[in-house]
Amino acid sequence: MNKVPVFLHIPKNAGTYVLSRTMSLFRGYGVSKEWNRSGEQVFFSVLNMYQNYNEPRNEAVRTWLFNLQRFLITENGKQIATVFVHDPHKLRENKSIYEPRADCKYCTTIELKPFMEELKSGKLMIFSIIIEDNGVIHIKNGLYESLLSLVKSTPSYYTVFRDTFDRAKSLFYYLKSGSSSHEPTHKKHNSRALEEYLCSYELWDSWLIRTLTGLPFNEVITESSYNETCKVLDRFKIKDISETDLLIQEVFTECYGSLYECDEFLVNINKNKNKITDSTKFEAFDKNVQQTFLARTEYDRKLYNKYVQ
Repeated sequence: MNKVPVFLHIPKNAGTYVLSRTMSLFRGYGVSKEWNRSGEQVFFSVLNMYQNYNEPRNEAVRTWLFNLQRFLITENGKQIATVFVHDPHKLRENKSIYEPRADCKYCTTIELKPFMEELKSGKLMIFSIIIEDNGVIHIKNGLYESLLSLVKSTPSYYTVFRDTFDRAKSLFYYLKSGSSSHEPTHKKHNSRALEEYLCSYELWDSWLIRTLTGLPFNEVITESSYNETCKVLDRFKIKDISETDLLIQEVFTECYGSLYECDEFLVNINKNKNKITDSTKFEAFDKNVQQTFLARTEYDRKLYNKYVQ
């Protein structure tokens, strides 16, 4: 069976970057398969995008299809995954179960059960999957194996970890900035300063453990929930955020044999960077702050050390 890259998106761990790189690779793969040589074609005006760009381009690369889609899979109205789908038969245009997105011509929303029924037709090709917040719990029940089995494929799981302090700092400033205006937790923290946040219960002790195991935030993380999480993660390829490109290369090469990167003018690779930066090192904080933070994030750091260091 073919393997399909399945990325577990942990907030503030390169999710936006992986999304952009995946779309670039998807488009490049489509060019290699000549999917853009038939049917509806869209011509990109290179000169309008880059004033100083004067080199001639290959027509096969300058055309594109709307049939390369990001299907936003929902369950009871909540998005659980982003699935990169080749839809050459334009199924999405002919059925009411597909909901086009006004804000993105390459995005279509569909509920999980109808989507799985559509996969049985054999008319859709899945290139990659990104598991979103509400879909993490489904890793344990084998949903992504079941979904991919319908297209005769299996998942190649991967994810990115980040130093616990760096991630906490990044999340704090992100939620305070305008970049998070679309988030339900935007500016909801009471902590005014990073030092206060590191000592507060607004700090996530381990989002991943709680989300994977379904452990409520008012219950203490135990060795049992940590071990349960490790059983799931043992199936994953995991690297530090600094090695995201290397990880992508390994996974997509395993699945597709070669990397087909799309030209930059077709896809701008995005990074969800904080507008507020802070170079403060952990060692600069008061010892009491350090000890409180280390105690609160014990199991998150154990995961990082186990799978990265």
